[in-house]
Amino acid sequence: MIRGGRKPDYRGGANLMIMKKISGLIAACFFCFFSSLKAQISVEVISMEPQSGQYNYFGVRVTVEQAPVNNITVNGFIYDEGSPNTNHPFTLVIYSGTTSAETATNFYQTGPANNASAEIRTLSSAYAGANVVFDLQANMLKFNSVYDVNAILDQLEIDYETYNTNYENQYPGYTAAQLDDMDEQNNFDQFKPFKDFENLFPGFYSKRAEVENIENTWLSNNFTGADPDDTDLTFDDALNTIFNGSNSFKAGNSVYQLTANGMYIDGILNEDVGTVALKTYDLKPEPLFTYEYSFFSPVAFRGGPSIDFTPVNIEEAMSTPCKSNKKSKKDTTFDNDTKRAKFKVSITSIAFRSGVGGKVVYYKRKNNGNWKNTRTDMAVTCGGTIYNGNCATSLQFSDRKPISGYKKRNRISTRRWTQSGFPSIPSNDIIWKTYSNYIGMGFDLSGLATGSLALTF
Repeated sequence: MIRGGRKPDYRGGANLMIMKKISGLIAACFFCFFSSLKAQISVEVISMEPQSGQYNYFGVRVTVEQAPVNNITVNGFIYDEGSPNTNHPFTLVIYSGTTSAETATNFYQTGPANNASAEIRTLSSAYAGANVVFDLQANMLKFNSVYDVNAILDQLEIDYETYNTNYENQYPGYTAAQLDDMDEQNNFDQFKPFKDFENLFPGFYSKRAEVENIENTWLSNNFTGADPDDTDLTFDDALNTIFNGSNSFKAGNSVYQLTANGMYIDGILNEDVGTVALKTYDLKPEPLFTYEYSFFSPVAFRGGPSIDFTPVNIEEAMSTPCKSNKKSKKDTTFDNDTKRAKFKVSITSIAFRSGVGGKVVYYKRKNNGNWKNTRTDMAVTCGGTIYNGNCATSLQFSDRKPISGYKKRNRISTRRWTQSGFPSIPSNDIIWKTYSNYIGMGFDLSGLATGSLALTF
């Protein structure tokens, strides 16, 4: 919660640091700050001037640091200072493009010697046709249903790709290096669509923001200290945007939390380990996917620009059970330690939505010796074999982004979700799993480096 009152208050599930400003009879304004420099919100008690008669009268003003792209509804309470209660709620709407809203100054009545305090409990806003509530005490986003979560995640991915593509299309003849220079001139932020969503809930600190902050620190320290990939369980920016710092959100009446052990729903692990009978083929076991990379090679991936991960001619007892929520990562430096690529692959299930994909991020050392996340011509592929929840039905797939050629990006990922639909896997099988070494990714930094990585566990 965020309070406006007489005494400094340091509390809140979002690790809020709340500061006070005093004005006249009342303690006016509290701000919440984050190390990530996230958007701020304040609540201020405003007084009728002049006060007259046997009562004092007060109102409430709420202010956000950054004007939202959609309307924000703010709910809270005003009460006699020192006697917090929920008997006098207020609701205010900060409209798109504005930064504040307030009640009338005679909204709340106290005794002749009393002052007032106020606090914010929830914020809500609409996105992708769904209403989302931010519970400040829990630092958690709340969705009406899992259908709303799916719609929002789909829209976040669309908005991100549309925003970046539209920007790049403004400079059709530019090389990656020239476009990189324009980014600095324009102060371009590729993550703006995700941040616009997060800023609908001032004070919300997402897992995506946490990973970005760790990456910036890691980069400024020449790749020393905490690795952002150790914090990131999904390698998926859209999903991380709705997660709080503990990878949690609420849908309906249930709390979902992703951990290294899997997805928990209301504290119960929702990942049954599938087993299958012995599969017999003609030849002895062999790895389905092997890690390899090369530099300055015209060959994008093993087998060309698309990967064939089809498992054939294997005899295996499946001693390693098929699982979800697994990831693998690797990085390499090249060109006299002036360039670096991080590449990763993951399979993720949040109980009602599953996905699998690969990702590559490119860095380059600048003339001053510092490292920068830099654009180059890049492509990424992910493919292999996925299974349904009981590991009995499988399907092979291979995805490339872009479908052909390259994009001038500093990172690129391909992600296939359950919504994509697999004819041989029923649509109600929404938990995808795989076996170790059955999924892999490949990347191509055109003219610089190529490589591949298997998902192993």
